Amino acid sequence: MRPRWLMAAAVALVLVTASCSSSKTASVAAGQGHYKGSGVLAVGSDGSTLLCQQSTLLDDLTSDTTPKAPDCDRFSIPIRGVDVASVPSLQNVGGQSFTSSAVTVTGTWDGTALSATGPVTVAASAPSSPPPSPNLSVPCQAPPTGWPAMPTTLAGYTAAIQALKAYEASHSDTFAGAWAGPDQLTMVEAFTDAPGTHESDLQAIYPRVCVIRGIRTEASLKAIQSELSAGPMPNGNRLITSASELAEDTATGPYVLRVTLLVDDPDVRAWLQDRYGGSVEVDSGILRPA
Repeated sequence: MRPRWLMAAAVALVLVTASCSSSKTASVAAGQGHYKGSGVLAVGSDGSTLLCQQSTLLDDLTSDTTPKAPDCDRFSIPIRGVDVASVPSLQNVGGQSFTSSAVTVTGTWDGTALSATGPVTVAASAPSSPPPSPNLSVPCQAPPTGWPAMPTTLAGYTAAIQALKAYEASHSDTFAGAWAGPDQLTMVEAFTDAPGTHESDLQAIYPRVCVIRGIRTEASLKAIQSELSAGPMPNGNRLITSASELAEDTATGPYVLRVTLLVDDPDVRAWLQDRYGGSVEVDSGILRPA
């Protein structure tokens, strides 16, 4: 498992919709939390109102910048109690009504819809900030004589990388992830059993390798990802995106499953913690606590 910015790896970004089953979520009652969300507000011909992510509108612009109604099928939240006549920037194109810019709705979430408790407002522009840089340091000291030389040809280097991947696959029951150090040559390989079990074999495959002990396997994170994708989740919540990424403290993983939820619900955060411990970290939700 390697971060997505490395050429030799691919991090799976899964867009999923999860269902909710009462049999596994009875311990968490449907909440009435106060939340807010921003996006494009779309009004159906029957008066139904949906809050869609703004990107769906931007992706649907034609070459002449004429806006089309957003596709709200995947990332949308039903909204109740909105005074449509007072919604700012509402426009009608081709018989469909939607806002020309992002708006914010605040209300209570009951597990199925957001009931507005105030007027719809123009969304404030949030300052964009890049995500924190991952810790790609190599947690092993270089040998006294320095790291061994690398293969001198592209074919030799490619063969060594492929051999590493084959070794990881053959030890999937203990393989806990891998990444390239700042020099992009020294590889860090993590396993849940003793590093010495793998060190000599890996050094024979790839000269610059640092073997460390991990807490959770790559296979276990994939299993959690599949389980969350299929559901259930409490309070009508569902998974929007998930990605396996390096933890901020690589000694605690080194990888975790980072997720975006439909609703960033404190009860669901607690449910995830109880169920998966530190294996899952919630980045955000389309709806956030107000």
